[in-house]
Amino acid sequence: MPESTAATATDPYWLAAAGALRAAGATGAAVLAPEGFAAYLAGAREYRPAGALAPLADGKAAWIVVHKDHLAEIDAPGLAALLVDARLVFANPVFGVFALAPAARRAESDVASFIERLLRRSGKATAVVAPSPGEFFAPRVGPVYLDDHTALTRDVFGHKLFVDTRDMSLTPHLLLDGYWEAEITAVLRERVRRGMVVVEVGTNCGYYSVLIADGIGAEGRYTGFEPNPRMCGLARRNLEINGFRHRAEVLNQAVTERTGHARFQMLAEHMGSSSLRDIGEEAAFWHDRVETIEVETVSLDEAFTALPAIDFLKMDAEGAEPQVLAGARKLLERSPGLTMIVEFDPKNFPDRDGALAYLAQYRSLGFAFARVRAGGEVAAVDEETLVAESYSELILARG
Repeated sequence: MPESTAATATDPYWLAAAGALRAAGATGAAVLAPEGFAAYLAGAREYRPAGALAPLADGKAAWIVVHKDHLAEIDAPGLAALLVDARLVFANPVFGVFALAPAARRAESDVASFIERLLRRSGKATAVVAPSPGEFFAPRVGPVYLDDHTALTRDVFGHKLFVDTRDMSLTPHLLLDGYWEAEITAVLRERVRRGMVVVEVGTNCGYYSVLIADGIGAEGRYTGFEPNPRMCGLARRNLEINGFRHRAEVLNQAVTERTGHARFQMLAEHMGSSSLRDIGEEAAFWHDRVETIEVETVSLDEAFTALPAIDFLKMDAEGAEPQVLAGARKLLERSPGLTMIVEFDPKNFPDRDGALAYLAQYRSLGFAFARVRAGGEVAAVDEETLVAESYSELILARG
């Protein structure tokens, strides 16, 4: 086991590989990984590089993690299995993460046998472990810079994404890792289902918009709201290039308690932190610039008067969550099966009592509180704990 895996489980490369797996919805038992990896992804099945890898890629395995320093130690049948059965969906300087293709490809024994012979003939030293054609996740390729501060990249699920290269919030992660907020990504992909009606307040460039639109299928409906014109445009383009425009739309509006207009402060570099509230102190801390524009506002109650109910709501309004809630009570009351992912930060409230009063409104609507912990675990939590700690991602659902 490499020294970097010893007890502390803090190595960034190991953490990044584990994060990519969580973002893709991989559970520990479905993951084959080198010794020490279970410290980063609980339940992962570990293997010794010098052992026989191919027999371990059984029906229970959906993912294989390979340490680049140990490629030469993997048996030829194991490397052949990677070439024939799997796609490389994530890589960093230490690891490659492979997603196993559907079982039908594993029946291509003649192909595997031929590749194995080539590997043995070359001594494996010059063999290139590369993605194979198939129907699973598309291989990630390097980002392509287009023009006007825009790059085109691909997430770990194969979706194409336009991003703004000036952004310091999401863009570096999407360009290099192919995902954002591994734990939230995993929870969302698990809970969004085909046919759902989903609303997202604060889409940014549309990373979650695309994941949601994919998850709800052609029979579902998605509506997103984004006040930043640049981010709204990117989100719309991302839905279009992935074929989701017939089931999804993003509106260039801020969601508050009423229809009208408001001043919106946009950060030049930390675009994900733009807000309806005053963010001058944050801009000074980040040495960033603020541009203030006027945006249209709308309440969810007014936007969806004709909609019987919604199934899922994701809210990331950078401090405007109380206003969103105030303008959405009718919609929430007539949506008995609703699940919500909501950002909560006590610092956005003037005092502890204000934060507790805001949370009490969800209780009055019948919602129970849980939050997403590091590693993707969802655990029940009470209001006192939430206001005593810092930022949390809440999962709200009726019992």
